[in-house]
Amino acid sequence: MNTNKNIVLLLISALITISLMSTSCCKLFPCKGPCASCPEKCKPSHHSKHDSECPFADFLMKAPCCAMKHKEKLSLTKDQQDKIKALCTKTKKDAIQLEADAEKIAVDIKGKFMEEIFDATGINSLIDKKFDLTKQLVKSCVNSHAQLLTILTDDQSTQLKEFMKECKGDCCGKDCGGCN
Repeated sequence: MNTNKNIVLLLISALITISLMSTSCCKLFPCKGPCASCPEKCKPSHHSKHDSECPFADFLMKAPCCAMKHKEKLSLTKDQQDKIKALCTKTKKDAIQLEADAEKIAVDIKGKFMEEIFDATGINSLIDKKFDLTKQLVKSCVNSHAQLLTILTDDQSTQLKEFMKECKGDCCGKDCGGCN
């Protein structure tokens, strides 16, 4: 009787795992490419290994690159350019670390689903940790953006906002002229 119960629980765990991996990958697990039910599938950058899982964070992370791309039009001084480059580097490093930590937790979540005894409390705790890291990433990007605005003059900030409104897609993406 116990053996049958364990087999049923194992099958249910497997079905839940398969279901989550195929329908909610963008919310719980990092995607390697567009998934069937991903609401972000129309945004290729959402699935890029170099971008964050959060389109909002991606937008904020592109602001320094947009500033560097338009450095002549913004009349950025050498000092401003150096500060923006340093800010960009720090922001990207922080994002890489947070995303790596979130990916490790995703692996732990998958592992929990494969355990013999289903631990909903443990899984929920890991999900909370993963989303806390995502929240931390977005807040870090907001703070970085605020720092960027303190580097720029009021006129430069206004101009940058206009450039960013015009920027659709990846025009201010990875090849931004100095924000590596």
